[in-house]
Amino acid sequence: MDKQKLKHNLILVSFGIILYLTLLNISHVLGSINYILNIISPVVYGLIIAYILNIPYTWLKDKILIKLHNRWGLSTTAISVLSLIITYAVLVLVLVILILTIIPQLIDSITQLIQNLPSYISSLEILVNNLIDKYDLENHIPGLPQIDNLWNDFKKQASGILTSQMPNIANYIVNLTTEFLTWALGLIISVYFLWGKEMLVRQMKSLLTAFTPRKISNRMLEVASLSNYIFNRFITGNLIDALIIGILCFIGCSILRMPFALLVSVIIGVTNIIPIFGPFIGAIPSAFIILIVDPIKALFFIIFIFALQQADGNIIKPHIFGTTIGLPSIWVLLSIVIGGRLLGVVGMIIGVPAFALIYSLLREETNKKLKNK
Repeated sequence: MDKQKLKHNLILVSFGIILYLTLLNISHVLGSINYILNIISPVVYGLIIAYILNIPYTWLKDKILIKLHNRWGLSTTAISVLSLIITYAVLVLVLVILILTIIPQLIDSITQLIQNLPSYISSLEILVNNLIDKYDLENHIPGLPQIDNLWNDFKKQASGILTSQMPNIANYIVNLTTEFLTWALGLIISVYFLWGKEMLVRQMKSLLTAFTPRKISNRMLEVASLSNYIFNRFITGNLIDALIIGILCFIGCSILRMPFALLVSVIIGVTNIIPIFGPFIGAIPSAFIILIVDPIKALFFIIFIFALQQADGNIIKPHIFGTTIGLPSIWVLLSIVIGGRLLGVVGMIIGVPAFALIYSLLREETNKKLKNK
């Protein structure tokens, strides 16, 4: 008993020393972690891609192609290979469609927006000046007469700002190219992860069982299974929801004859992946893009997006997710705020399922404690 207590105290002391040294050199530790992550980033991206593609891969294999096994007697290996080929073929097809159709239209929209920006701003400036003259706002709002001077100063400095930022723009383009190549390498690595996932899972289970007590290993496997369920459900539902909202937004903007309908719909659809704040993050720049072209249509766009988000929150998402992922609204908000502060946009997306997992585990343990008492 004394030996066990001594061992326990030594572990606590060692942990305390390591924690103290880590906090004392936190900048070096974070720098080292960032350096390691940069080296293994293709592997991390490969894991992310493989995890996301595992959803359609598993669905194809277990729901669709299993019928070929029962009807034609195909082996499980052949079904796995066929599922893998179809999954990546569909992914490549989607990427090709994006490259050949949507992306050129987006480039045209952005180019048109940039080319017409001076005339749009001039029209907006004329509208503002007319409102000022019509309602005699110069005498009612202090400091308003200086707006013209501020705007003129901004226009004079715009070219200088653009020139000074050229090196940063060049660095951004280089970083974007590097990131693209890293993701491309990650896509190749994901093929190996997805193909060998059964072997990798089996090896991880063997290591866990071999080096941890049975009670701990069983608990860790339960947590891993629950994590996989929550994240799978959240990712699948969010992607489907974002696609539906993007399509509905494009249809609505086309009917209302909004300018840059495709560009705006892509922004709305992509940002809709972020819970709660996503609709606002996407609606603000989209409304501004429309505002500089046609202020009246910008107002109609805001009303349309508000109605679309109400339909999304009350009709579409409940049908996709069914019941909620088990996280109260206040914890959803906290998870987004904390996740965003830690990991930016990625943290805002994965914060909700991560907190849902923690909340589920804490609720389970709390119920057990209360039941025992």
